[in-house]
Amino acid sequence: MNQSDPIEFPADAPRPRRSTLIGDRLRLARTDRRLTLEEAEQATRIGRRYLEALELGQYDVLPAPVYARGFMRSYAAYLGLDPLEAVMAMPNQLPRPEGLEPMPGLRRRPSGSWPAFDPRLAGIAAAILVVMALLLWIAPRLGSGTGLPDLPGRGATASSGVPAFEEGTTPNFVGVDRDVAVAVIERLELEFTIVETPSATAPAGRVIQQAPEAGEPIEAGEAVTLVVSQGPPSN
Repeated sequence: MNQSDPIEFPADAPRPRRSTLIGDRLRLARTDRRLTLEEAEQATRIGRRYLEALELGQYDVLPAPVYARGFMRSYAAYLGLDPLEAVMAMPNQLPRPEGLEPMPGLRRRPSGSWPAFDPRLAGIAAAILVVMALLLWIAPRLGSGTGLPDLPGRGATASSGVPAFEEGTTPNFVGVDRDVAVAVIERLELEFTIVETPSATAPAGRVIQQAPEAGEPIEAGEAVTLVVSQGPPSN
């Protein structure tokens, strides 16, 4: 495959079958190379238990989904398989181990538990809200050159931000800067995997493909895979 060509995702198939197929390919690739799980563990620094789980499609044994996809990418690359294809062959929604702590920055406060009321903080928050309201009221009347960034809406281009999307559907990240896309993904409380690849048509750091595709249904905790450009391929 030419590095500048779009990456083609594996054809959709029932999830259990896809999981079994990628596990079989991992095991066959390892046995063809006459490698033991112990040798693979030493080379990849991934525990034998997790390597065996990848080969058997037992994703409930693996840690958080983001680490499970990282393990799959590393193991596939070690065995000479396509890391991106291997990751895409995994189920979109991986089981979360019992008692798994949420990712930093996504941790919620338990219901019914509220911080003690502080009048000083309430006063500061009220002042900030007043200032923000004034800025929003003044900015349209000053025209361009206010220094305030344009807010993305339905007419926004992909390069300026994520286009508007309906709640419960996958946003369109193609053409969006990686950091902008990740910020939106974290706000939606989704898992994500980033796969970098050279591209002759997109600048470095720009999303060139995604899965699921834009507009497909998605819920908090499910996974999004972003294929991000590394810039033009080196000669």
